[in-house]
Amino acid sequence: MGNGVQEAEILGKLVEGKGVLGVVGMQARLAPEVAYLRQLISDGFVGNVLSTTVIARGSGWGGMVENKSTSSYLLDSRNGATMLTIPTGHMLASLGYVFGDIEQVSAIVCNRRSEAVVGNTGES
Repeated sequence: MGNGVQEAEILGKLVEGKGVLGVVGMQARLAPEVAYLRQLISDGFVGNVLSTTVIARGSGWGGMVENKSTSSYLLDSRNGATMLTIPTGHMLASLGYVFGDIEQVSAIVCNRRSEAVVGNTGES
């Protein structure tokens, strides 16, 4: 909804003040696989789920990127388009949808690259 909490709160107040509908799109919840997993969990197919583990990668933030225009945006943390704000946000929303409210998150995040190579130009 915004680039950081402060901007999101400002936008939320604007929406509320205007009396219009504000929507944050968490499209992963609409994926058929996520809906199916939610149904399996709801039906008790795997029993009582106590915890889950997610191992993921973010190709848009990798050592080799497709094109400069998209990657320049994603790789500049000032834009708020980071691994934590985009794919992690969608993943957490999906987990909450499947399993219910998330009570605790533990994570290890590391940056293994200080630069990326643009695949079609070889630029760094």
